[in-house]
Amino acid sequence: MSKSSVTRIINIYEKWVCVTNPYKGISGRRKLFSRNDMYILQNLIRDKVNWYLDELVSEMENLTGKRASIVTLWRSLHYLGITRKKLQKEAYERSEIMRAHYLGIIGEHYTPNQLIFIDESAKDERSL
Repeated sequence: MSKSSVTRIINIYEKWVCVTNPYKGISGRRKLFSRNDMYILQNLIRDKVNWYLDELVSEMENLTGKRASIVTLWRSLHYLGITRKKLQKEAYERSEIMRAHYLGIIGEHYTPNQLIFIDESAKDERSL
């Protein structure tokens, strides 16, 4: 490709943004996890099926030395074909402890007259 044709393509690109610029790099960020890190994540998911995402983030940091956000880990799981995790019995038991803690705080700071209970099964976005 001659120098004049390259200049012409760049001028068309800058004016009309309809020709791809051959000198422009790949857009987006680089992946945080390498292929080996993805194998580690895949094996971790097989071993720890009842872990929450934040627990997986801290374990991946221990194993790979890379600190990722929960969103980054979720996208990596999606890339591996894992779209959702089902809660196991242990996860339900953990949630009971948090629920009891929440009820303790509510009971300590509020009186029954200050509480309102709403049944969300009949909730409609169009009305109050």
